[in-house]
Parts: sequence; structure tokens; C-alpha cells
Amino acid sequence: MSKRDAVVKSAYELFAKEGFHNTTTAKISKNAGVATGTLFTFFKTKEELIDTIYLEAKEEILKKIQIAIDLEKSVYQNLKIVFRTWGKWALKEPIKFKFVIQYSNSAYITETTKEQVASNCSNFNSIYQRGIDEGLIKDLPIDFLSSIFGSCGVATINYLIENPDLKKDRFISEAFEIFWKGIKI
Repeated sequence: MSKRDAVVKSAYELFAKEGFHNTTTAKISKNAGVATGTLFTFFKTKEELIDTIYLEAKEEILKKIQIAIDLEKSVYQNLKIVFRTWGKWALKEPIKFKFVIQYSNSAYITETTKEQVASNCSNFNSIYQRGIDEGLIKDLPIDFLSSIFGSCGVATINYLIENPDLKKDRFISEAFEIFWKGIKI
């Protein structure tokens, strides 16, 4: 593992476990097994580190979603694909998932970062717009629909993390149906 990868892995772990305020760059470096100065060769500030790893994690999951989406399929099928893809990624990467959720709801996130993530979600948002245009889902603001989707997904993943004996695929499918029934016409 490269030194940068060790720093990033350490940062995910510590931010998810101890929060942003309680995690110093010295702690991250020590946990990564590198000198404190090494962290600053990759990231100028703690804020830059946080922003960068957030965007990297979001890009990782968005790439998986972009690959999985098939615009030839129905709105229902595509939203279900996105929900399942995101859920499976979150269960495979629970530390990154926790960090992403924590950061996206924190005062640390900048408008620039929010805008960058939003621009990367245009394909996803087009699915909602198509559903509205086809009269399949309620004509609500897309960012609101996305927020409901995210809230349902977070609740589902958190429940599955706390209850590892559940049949994950079935539970994710059932949770998606709850979401779908809430937005369909």
C-alpha cells in the first residue's frame, strides 16, 4: 500500500470513528504509520484531505452506479438498480459509507463540493425527470426525491450493518419497494 493510500485509509477510519474535530492530522499520520509531514505532501490542509477523500468516495460509488444504469430500462428498474448498487457498495465499504454520510451532512462541506457532486449526478437525476415526464412518479423537486431516496438508503444500510444476520439482498429490495411506493403515482 502506498503512503498516500495509507493516509487515506487512516483518515476514513478515524473520521468515521472519532469525527472531524477529534481527528488530528497527527493522529491520521500515526495511524497510517507515516511521519506527520508525509500527510502534507499529499494534502495541504486537513480540510483539503477531507474534501478530497469525500469526492473520491463519491466518485467511486457514482462510477459503479453509472455503469449499472441502463437507460433502455424502465424508471422503476433503474432506480432499483441504483438503490441496490449503492446499498451493496455501502455494505462492502461501511467505513467509507459512514464517512460520506457524516461529511455530506456536516458544516465542513463546501458549496463547491456540493456542486461538483451534483453535476456528477445528472444521469441519476434524469431518471427522476423521466419518471415525472412519463407520469410514473410524483412531480416533486428532484433534489427532494433524491433526498428521500438517500434517507431510505441510509436507514436501510444502517439497519443492515446493525443486523448482519438479515438476508441483505432481500432486505434492500424490500426497502426499495417502500421508497418506490412513496413516490409513484
